[in-house]
Formats: sequence, structure tokens, C-alpha cells
Amino acid sequence: MKFNIVGFNQERLIELGLDGTDALLLRWFIDFYASTDMKKYEHAGAHYGWVAYTHVVQEIPVIGIKTKDGVYRRFKKYVHKEILAHYNYPIGPNSLSCYRPDIKLDYLRWDKNNKQGRTKNRATYKQGRISIRGGSDEKPYYPSISNPSVKKNSPKKESVHGKAETPKVKSRTKPSHPAKEKDPNPPAPLPRLRPPPAPAETPAPAAMP
Repeated sequence: MKFNIVGFNQERLIELGLDGTDALLLRWFIDFYASTDMKKYEHAGAHYGWVAYTHVVQEIPVIGIKTKDGVYRRFKKYVHKEILAHYNYPIGPNSLSCYRPDIKLDYLRWDKNNKQGRTKNRATYKQGRISIRGGSDEKPYYPSISNPSVKKNSPKKESVHGKAETPKVKSRTKPSHPAKEKDPNPPAPLPRLRPPPAPAETPAPAAMP
């Protein structure tokens, strides 16, 4: 499982009943609240930032919320879960919806130095890996090593007729032949033949006087 979702702990998002759309909305609010572009109003010693719901729909259409009422319901849920605090700043007969971070927002933040959370996550991952593969970290299970038949299986070739055929493996061992029995009465060896003698040279006739 991926633990860091746009700066939030995914495990804690699920714990509070939040989804990916909530994570994007809260990330947008945190970045906007930290900037100088957001109009802020002070109330009871705290600063609240004005959130125009129509502006949210235009800023992040990827969340799929088309109406300002849909954005309002999301922010109302964050107030109910103590992730954001709400304040209506009065302006004449109307009021502005303003929000600030509340106590549960820091709880949702992803902290890479949270050793307890990382240890728990590693234990969950390790247990899931062992249950799927089998074995352990000391003696992991690999099918190609534990089962010799996996290594010996060779890929099958496709024949001309469309049927799969297994390639033939040539054996390197020489065929064994039965030992020949010795004849107790072997035949006598043949005598060696000598070549005939060379003919004597005939003297040449004397010349006539």
C-alpha cells in the first residue's frame, strides 16, 4: 500500500472515512491557506481563510464536483470530523464562509519520521508477502528453486500444423556397447610374404669395329 497520498497518511485517511477527492481538497486548502492570495479574517485570536465554493469548482475540476453545494458538503464533513474549523464572517446582510486548520489535520499529515507507523506498515507488508509467496525472509520461497521441475520445463515450439511440440534435447552421453568375448582358440597369424627378387641386369652388347 502507498502510504503518502499528496502529503497525507493514506491509512489515516481511510480511518476517518475520507477518499482521494477529500485528500485533493484538503491539499488545495492547505496550499491556499499558506499563500498570501487567500483573504484571511481574524476571529477569537485565530485567522480564518475565505473559501469561495465556486472558485474551488473552477480551480480543481479533476475532483469531479460540478456544483458549489457539493464543495460545501465536503467542507461541512471536515468541520464535523474536526479537520477544519469554520467561521462565518459577516459582511452586511451576507457572510463569508471561512476556515482554518483544526486538531485532526495534523493527524492526517504524512510524517516520514514516524517510526511506529513505518514499523507497523512493514510488518503488515511482510505478513502479506509471506502469505502470498510462502517461506520467510530467512528462507524465501522461489518456485524455480524449490521445485526442480519448474527449471527443467522448456518452452514449447509451435509446429507447422499448429500443434505444440517440445524441442528435443540431444544427449551428450555416448551409447554403451556390450563387451566382446575373447575367442579361446584364435586363428594362427598369416605368414609374411617377401617381395620377389629384382631381375639381374643384362650387359650391353659391344660396339662393332
